[in-house]
Amino acid sequence: MNILKLSEKIRRYAKDIFLLPTNMHRLIERQSSAQAEGVSKSAHRAIINNLSTVKAQYSEGFVRLDGANYIIDPARTIETLNEVILRRDYDFNWTGGNYVVIDIGMNVGFATVCKARDPNVVHVYGFEPLLPTYRLARRNIEVNPELVHKITTFNIGLSNAEEMLEIKYCENEIMSISSEGTFDTCFRGNINIETIAIKPAAAVLGEIFERHPNVPIFLKCDCEGAEFKIFRSLRDAGLMEKISIVIVEWHGAPPDELITILTTCGFSCFSQVINVEWNVGMIRAVRTSWASTVQK
Repeated sequence: MNILKLSEKIRRYAKDIFLLPTNMHRLIERQSSAQAEGVSKSAHRAIINNLSTVKAQYSEGFVRLDGANYIIDPARTIETLNEVILRRDYDFNWTGGNYVVIDIGMNVGFATVCKARDPNVVHVYGFEPLLPTYRLARRNIEVNPELVHKITTFNIGLSNAEEMLEIKYCENEIMSISSEGTFDTCFRGNINIETIAIKPAAAVLGEIFERHPNVPIFLKCDCEGAEFKIFRSLRDAGLMEKISIVIVEWHGAPPDELITILTTCGFSCFSQVINVEWNVGMIRAVRTSWASTVQK
């Protein structure tokens, strides 16, 4: 590489690094940043500063971090990036060889992309019922072309029944939209009505379990209140035994029912409250018998 080309490469890299805060702040200022779940523009700015600290690159409308590209549009998707990449909400130390990921509540696809980068992951299955959000997820997957073959996505939601629902959709509240209407009262701005397809979790996931009979399953579930019906469906069908690790975000109600389902199905659980006002928290659970087998 000649000196001029090397110099230009260094200049572009430095521009991406040092202009990250400026460019991202401008992006957020151009879009209305909503206040759902107590999140403010100042919180967004703090996330941007953290992205700069970890040497994220911002270029052509997306952030590049840890070898993957993430599109930050609309502005609230930066909160998802914070949860998945900076806080590492869905990370765990894995010693059990290959595994399969099921991402219920794929949203814009950040967790799906992040997990697909793991060489131990055989395949990721993502579920997102809202078509506008689903399209954003597909964009995030497609700007990481080396991962496309490892990801299968479904434009449906999961629950304990099959139905078509009309739900409120607001782009500025992209992280808080639910088939259960859990956070509808916090929506501001333009609200549209979207029709979504809902399928029984047991029927849909049962087919995936059959496809991978001897591979551990990691189930990530973040679906703004529908998690209770999903886990009832899996329990009633006797499918909880197919899952090795669960990380579920609970919303709008105490987690007691979820913890009961998990513990009675052989899981050890760790529960954490994230937001008292909105009754939001996380449960991390590991099947005890599977964990004992891995340790041996």
